Amino acid sequence: MEPEITRLNNNPELEIKKPKNVNKESKFEEINVEVEKPFDHGLNENLFQENESYKEKFLLFGYQASNFIDNVPDYIKYFWSAYKRVIFVFVYALLALLIFVIITTIIKALDGLPLIATFFQSVGILYTIWFSFRYIITAEKRHKLISNFNELKKNVIG
Repeated sequence: MEPEITRLNNNPELEIKKPKNVNKESKFEEINVEVEKPFDHGLNENLFQENESYKEKFLLFGYQASNFIDNVPDYIKYFWSAYKRVIFVFVYALLALLIFVIITTIIKALDGLPLIATFFQSVGILYTIWFSFRYIITAEKRHKLISNFNELKKNVIG
């Protein structure tokens, strides 16, 4: 017969009882057993019980989330007033990039059509010839073109 092991009042320490029908003259030796505490699995036994501190933390979190959501318009107003110029520059840059992509896509689509590509090339060649005769051939016109360019550069840069 093996000894009976019981727990008293869910106590982690074990109590070992000897069997009742043991003959003292038996050939078995008496063994002393030391019982170790059970392995700590890291779970808090009170974790699954209702706890007021968790309710308070949950209510505090709800209050903070509600307060944040209520103040979102104020945060947006502050952000807008602080970074208005940066936002405008960023939006204008995105619009310029978008317009560039759209125009490039349209030109690529037109370039794929027959006769349109040759038309664009002939327009480009004719414009280059006209610009050269109008502004580059005579010295007087070149000086006027350079002065117009410098004036434009001065207006843009400052």
